[in-house]
Amino acid sequence: MTKIFTCFLMILMLNFSFAQQFNYVSEQEYANLKANGLLVGNEVIQSDDMVTVNPKDIYKEFIVTPKAQGCGGYFDPPGPALGLTSQDDGWVVSSPLTLPFTFCFFGDSYTQVWANGNGNISFDAGNDTYSSNAFPSTGPGSAMIASFWADFDFGGTGTIHVTITPTAAVFNWVAVGYFSSQTDKLNTCQIVITDGTDPLIDSGNAAIHYGDMQWTTGSASGGTNGFGGTPATAGANRGNNIDFFQIGRFDHEGVDYDGPNGANDGVSWLDDKSFFFDFCTAGGSNIDPIPLQTGYCDTFQVCSVGDTLDISFPFLSPENSQITTVSYSAPTLSNVQVVSNVPGSSGEITLQVYGAQESIGVHEITITATDDFVPAGVTTVTYWLEVFDASLAFPVTPELSYTVDCAPVVFSVENGPFTGYLWETGAISDTLEINYYFNDTLTVIVEDNGCKFQIDSLVTVPAAPFFNLQGNLGYCPGLTSTDVAIGDSSTIGSITWGLSDPALDTLFTNSLVAGTYTLNATGLFGLCSADTTFTVVEYLAPSIFNDTTVCNYVHFTTG
Repeated sequence: MTKIFTCFLMILMLNFSFAQQFNYVSEQEYANLKANGLLVGNEVIQSDDMVTVNPKDIYKEFIVTPKAQGCGGYFDPPGPALGLTSQDDGWVVSSPLTLPFTFCFFGDSYTQVWANGNGNISFDAGNDTYSSNAFPSTGPGSAMIASFWADFDFGGTGTIHVTITPTAAVFNWVAVGYFSSQTDKLNTCQIVITDGTDPLIDSGNAAIHYGDMQWTTGSASGGTNGFGGTPATAGANRGNNIDFFQIGRFDHEGVDYDGPNGANDGVSWLDDKSFFFDFCTAGGSNIDPIPLQTGYCDTFQVCSVGDTLDISFPFLSPENSQITTVSYSAPTLSNVQVVSNVPGSSGEITLQVYGAQESIGVHEITITATDDFVPAGVTTVTYWLEVFDASLAFPVTPELSYTVDCAPVVFSVENGPFTGYLWETGAISDTLEINYYFNDTLTVIVEDNGCKFQIDSLVTVPAAPFFNLQGNLGYCPGLTSTDVAIGDSSTIGSITWGLSDPALDTLFTNSLVAGTYTLNATGLFGLCSADTTFTVVEYLAPSIFNDTTVCNYVHFTTG
């Protein structure tokens, strides 16, 4: 009996200890504890907004993939928006998502993944930590890929999307604000993992893509208005405190960047960038240099009329203190030269291609990045460049089109549309509005199929006459009139003062006596007109008169 009671007591104590390890709180209670730095790590959110998602609902096949069409970079979510276990610091569903393929990660194999709200996916456990660590790091949920590990908060705005196919999984964080429920700045980013054969990634098995990135830090991580405090981390971490890849850490606005492991960087540097890598061969050794793509398509174009095209190919060195050197090969393309080639933790080569008639056709450009690890990691990327025949680009000559009228006048280019426009004002739209007097050569460069065509046209835009009256609108006694003139008559075609003498009425200078006048003017070409009314006065002569002011003095005596 004693043994049974003792066993029963132990079970009660065990159940009591398990019951005490969790603190069930509401979304608002959690947010208040977090904002005041009072979280102890055992909080479990019970939210009325919690959505229980059937993992099968996120298995949504899509056939046409952006990379298969020839372009890299961020793409819109192919799958639906999903609910999180919490709008702040939660993850999709309450259990890991099953992958229908095996994902290689630093030599480890995974068939499940957590899609976490704070900009990352993890493989060994869900991760609700809102203040990021630098890589490498250890602990539950530390085996992760972080597009941007920071304090995302869906309480104000934003969605998370997951799409799983037989060979790939795509995770999107779309226009999400930061803690607590701030929406003045939003982040959009994406992670793609595959079985290594899916055409979403040309070579390798993972990619991180960025849309518009605007903030770095929530207030619970020491941030103010989205910046400062604990920096956000981007990269990948095996969780063994050894193997990792870090794109960088970000804590402020701007586009400054000094490599993966340098000083904290500006978040806007990430805008529209993409990183591709192969984790199947990375375990316990060296990660090859990472090509940093900025929305490049696989084929570049330059026109045979002699246009030039500058193309930069940057690569990151994943490991700390490594240097990457970049080279190129273009055996069939003679009109290419190196503008710059800078080795470093972020190595980059910039090529300039000259569009020559003799080079018309398609050429292969091979870019090779090599790090200084032993043995060296090597990454090779192939691009295609087409020198386009200029005679095929503009079969009909582009011409400036507009209607002569009083400003504003809208200009466009006929025989298009074209892929690009550059007006002399710096505008890049397909039309240009001029709302002021203009009488000069107007230049616009149009671009199509990699070729440019410059249009120079002498145009005149009449504008409403501007009255710059010069002279005094008054005269002193002894004078009979004052001279009034139109200061700038270059935009005026004709003028009337409303005078009875026709010979004086159309002059640009007149002697006017006291009175009210209405000046009417017509601009050049007779398309614009304006009027103004003014008054000429005769000043009164000054007069001197006796002083009528009397002062009353009152005297006081004290003694």
